Amino acid sequence: MESIKSGTIEPLLVHLNDKLNAIIDLGDVTNLRFDVKDKDGNSKIANAVPTFDGMTAICLVDTTAGGNWANGQYGLYLKFSQGSQSPVLRPVWFNVDDD
Repeated sequence: MESIKSGTIEPLLVHLNDKLNAIIDLGDVTNLRFDVKDKDGNSKIANAVPTFDGMTAICLVDTTAGGNWANGQYGLYLKFSQGSQSPVLRPVWFNVDDD
């Protein structure tokens, strides 16, 4: 599991694989966004726009938003639109710590 230091702004890379091969590049989707929630489901980042490289989303996580984040686990949720579908992908869990 990835770790990010509290009080920093760091990229998290999320590698995606479309099992149906309908999406071969994240440039083919619209409204690519991500949310970050703490373990209790409280929103820390909402509707942030990642950059991408092929099928890798590069999500810049600002652990200073709203004050330095507490140590613990957080979930990053990618979402986008592709045709009539608007999936929210399972969370990518990461740790925030002050070490």
